[in-house]
Amino acid sequence: MNVVFISPHFPPNWTWFCHALADAGANVLGIGDSPVGALSEDLRDCLADYLYIPDMQSRDAMTRACGLLTARHGKLDRIDSLNEHWLEIEAQLRRGVLGAPRGRGLLTRNDARASMRFPGFHPGARADSWKVDFTAAGER
Repeated sequence: MNVVFISPHFPPNWTWFCHALADAGANVLGIGDSPVGALSEDLRDCLADYLYIPDMQSRDAMTRACGLLTARHGKLDRIDSLNEHWLEIEAQLRRGVLGAPRGRGLLTRNDARASMRFPGFHPGARADSWKVDFTAAGER
């Protein structure tokens, strides 16, 4: 499984997600705005490939980077980032590169934010049908 991880170096404590993917057998491919020499040695060890893209806001540059990774490693199975800043470009890449469906099947930026803030929130669900279990967070 080829997983593209956008900005795998930031924030530094999230590099462990790349380690976990690699340990699970995924081929972790990184795209970031830091030169490869600036990455920690641990992170470089778990990445199968890394592309330095100075302007990650450019959809064209990011699409070309995914095309290069596809040429080098085969079909891309997943594109992920743990940084909210990249949600929009991540969704565009999923639609353009992976062919993900458009519309109700994908969360919008606001739906993604709401689902992070409100456990049990599901886009499209009626407000009176939300079932939220606050005991999971612990009794106070």
